[in-house]
Amino acid sequence: MTVLEEMLQVASHAGEGYRPVIYFGAWRVALLNDAPEFRPEALGKIEKHLLTDEVFVLVGGKGLLIVADGDDAPGKVYCTWMEPGKVYNVRQGVWHWVLTERVTKMLIVENRDTSVDNSRYARLTPVQIEVILASWQSR
Repeated sequence: MTVLEEMLQVASHAGEGYRPVIYFGAWRVALLNDAPEFRPEALGKIEKHLLTDEVFVLVGGKGLLIVADGDDAPGKVYCTWMEPGKVYNVRQGVWHWVLTERVTKMLIVENRDTSVDNSRYARLTPVQIEVILASWQSR
């Protein structure tokens, strides 16, 4: 290992989907590249994390960030077109999902131990899906 490699960690992810690339202490950094599960035609699922905020940064492509109110189930949905280089922090316990296109790349930061054990998942209703897809098609 060179001196530079001892001081600097460089990571990447060229495949589809979500992959953590750096861990340190209580947090991790992941890269999210477009994958079929994040495209509009696959929309149906939403999640929330019980122990962490989750930060999204659009690096390239197009990204629609979806959040919903509600405790046990997602309620009213809100959609935000992401702008490259802006930081979007989804608060702990907020339902959320992202839609992507084939060239989309995002950076994600969250607690290191975020998993299915401390997250919840739900199905979106047909009305919620209709609202989200209308936002997607508006751009």
